[in-house]
Amino acid sequence: MSLKLKYTLALLILAVISISLFSWVSRHKMDEVLRQETFNRIADTLTLIQTSFAQTLSSASANLVLYSQDTSLQRYLLNGAELDRRLVLQNWQQILEQFPEYQELVLINADKYESVRMVQTAVPNKHPEDYSRLLDLARAHPGTSIHEIVYHEDFQTYSLVIYRALSSSALLKHAPVLRLSVNLNWIQDIMSEPPFSQDTYVFLVESHLGEVMSDPRQRDAILFLMSSSYGSVAEFSRHKPARRQLQVADQRYFLDHRPLINRWQLYISVPNHAISSRYDVFAIELILVIAITGISIGLILYLLFNRLVLIPLNALTSQTNRVLDDSAELIELVPRRDEIGHLQDAFVELRQKVRQNTRDLQVQATTDSLTGLPNRLALMDILQSAIHVPKGIRSRLALMFIDLDGFKQVNDVMGHETGDLLLKEVTQRLLCIKTAHQPPRLLSVARLGGDEFTVVLELQDETLADEVTTIAHVADSIIDQLRSGFLLEEREAFVGASVGIALYPDDADNIPDLLKYADIAMYEAKSLGKMRYEFFQPKMAASQKAQLDLENVISHALEHDEFEVVFQPKIDIKGGKVAGFEALARLNSSKMGWVGPHEFIPAAEEKGLIDYITLLVCERSCAFINAMGEVPDDFKISINISPIQIADSRLFRELQSMISKAEVPYKHIEYEVTENSLIKNEEKSRRQLDIQRSLGFSTALDDFGVGYSSLGHLKRFSFCTLKIDRIFVDDVHHDGVSKVILKAIIEMANSLNMTVVAEGVETVDQLDTMLDLGIDHVQGYLFSKPLAAQVALDFLAHFAYPSELQALGASAHR
Repeated sequence: MSLKLKYTLALLILAVISISLFSWVSRHKMDEVLRQETFNRIADTLTLIQTSFAQTLSSASANLVLYSQDTSLQRYLLNGAELDRRLVLQNWQQILEQFPEYQELVLINADKYESVRMVQTAVPNKHPEDYSRLLDLARAHPGTSIHEIVYHEDFQTYSLVIYRALSSSALLKHAPVLRLSVNLNWIQDIMSEPPFSQDTYVFLVESHLGEVMSDPRQRDAILFLMSSSYGSVAEFSRHKPARRQLQVADQRYFLDHRPLINRWQLYISVPNHAISSRYDVFAIELILVIAITGISIGLILYLLFNRLVLIPLNALTSQTNRVLDDSAELIELVPRRDEIGHLQDAFVELRQKVRQNTRDLQVQATTDSLTGLPNRLALMDILQSAIHVPKGIRSRLALMFIDLDGFKQVNDVMGHETGDLLLKEVTQRLLCIKTAHQPPRLLSVARLGGDEFTVVLELQDETLADEVTTIAHVADSIIDQLRSGFLLEEREAFVGASVGIALYPDDADNIPDLLKYADIAMYEAKSLGKMRYEFFQPKMAASQKAQLDLENVISHALEHDEFEVVFQPKIDIKGGKVAGFEALARLNSSKMGWVGPHEFIPAAEEKGLIDYITLLVCERSCAFINAMGEVPDDFKISINISPIQIADSRLFRELQSMISKAEVPYKHIEYEVTENSLIKNEEKSRRQLDIQRSLGFSTALDDFGVGYSSLGHLKRFSFCTLKIDRIFVDDVHHDGVSKVILKAIIEMANSLNMTVVAEGVETVDQLDTMLDLGIDHVQGYLFSKPLAAQVALDFLAHFAYPSELQALGASAHR
């Protein structure tokens, strides 16, 4: 047997063993990945439903507390007048219109009779008397909301029911109870249209009684799954299986659960075939790739052996330089049928492969690997070629810079693989404008990276007005095309497009500026609301330059100590003293003069300099406290924390270190945050604020009443201080509604042991009203504007109360 045949057989045996082993390992690994990915997706879905339900329960419970404090309801409970009862019904009707998910709102008297009832839709009241266990629990725990999921016979559906006993009035002999019923249609919608596949089961189980809430069409199958896996529905309920694979008959299920409320557990069961089908196809493809790869490797090894071992080394050396030299030609040899002839053919083939690989590398260097479009490097070449035309030919181009609106959300929520699919679909839609709009002629569609694309149009010999109209038509078409939904793996995703347009040579006579101006126009489109186009205007570049100048001014100001820290006093109108100060940064630039906080703070956040300003304010605040000498225990300096800083543990460590070095007790420092900062990353924000309070710092919720104000934040974040925005203070002395709202907020804050501060108190009438309402502290120009440090120290030393109020004409002796 020849050496060549022995080598060939050895390679075949090695290839078969390697392919079999690698295929088995790959399949085993894919099964494990499938299991982990499925459980992770189930867990994400469970957590999403659990969080949504918790928010529904929290919001409804908080609202029920507010409804229980309604003055018309309190009057009706005291006198039982029919007029008050109608007023209560009128108020409740408005509540149900505002919250369509609320099914009914009921007042249950001491004899358990439903004396006042308002429903979302007209349904018969099958049980006007309430003998439920929840009613008794509510009366046994006055002031506490009792909640449960029950089957509501009036509405023939499962509902979230919340009871709250009204026992705050000393005139009532018995405790009436409010009951709020909230529909769970959104959960039932998920059950009827489950994630993953139609074979997926989403259901709720009451672990004590074994009651099951599910889609009626799947109920029998779910009960069979429960009883088959654990012997009975009751056993299944008792075990509460989590993150398990169940084998029922010939089908395997992935099962996991989360606690929802009381004894109700939320389950999701996904059949194996709903997930594994795409993996089966992938497995076959993988095996084919492995087989082809193994065969290819064997062939390459065979060729290498044939070339390097069997061919004489001197012949290989004589031909190597010519093969590597791309400009050289191989020496023509007399055709031979021996190893020398084979060597010549092998080197010719090798040279062709090297040239092909070089061409492939050139393509890779100029092509986006995901979409197949030209990349930034190729776009530069395309633009260069379009601009450099023969003399006498007028070259005019329009460059469209496209950025997808909402792509980040799709990428974060649906995953990067889905995001890649979306980018491919966007590419196909952009390429469709080749045939849809002529003229102008489409020169190129390119992807610059991420979710940024460009479209290059060659303009025809038209007037500028005609060109603008034509380009606008193309831009509108692109926006409309991308605004339509994308169906990605049976999930619909929506994005938009912001388009910036720059013209050559009208806007720029070189490629870098053309790209920059199109980019600037795109950001202008985003700033004006997104999903629109904007042509470049010179003022856009000026605006960007102004922003850059402001950022440079801030950097210069930090380096040359041009920031000032001023202190506005907070007056304790109950204790008759200065309770503390709010420390505020002010910029007096040597280049721009006074710059307002509304200008320099966003710019500092964008530039990444806001931390330095916060640390400067903290440093000056510590110096202020140390300059006071003897500091009262309850005296506090408030430092504002930007929304982008709230979850930054590093910043808080630096602040803590600075305060410790200044030997200032933590109790004298209060961190102020706004609700906007909490919404962006609620869990991290809550955790960070809890840590600061555990160290001894105080926390305050600033500007309450502006924008998105949630009572749930007061409960979840346990603030020490609530600062009411001046919009309430401005109107409270002549606006009854503002006064009622403000009074409710103050009562709730007091019940949560929070100090209430009213901002923007500027008149005596406002101060009188704050005294009437029982506000703890006030802050505003009535007492003082923000002061320089030494002036603030003098104010503190000479402040007198109540003579200060008497001089203002306020009623200080209430």
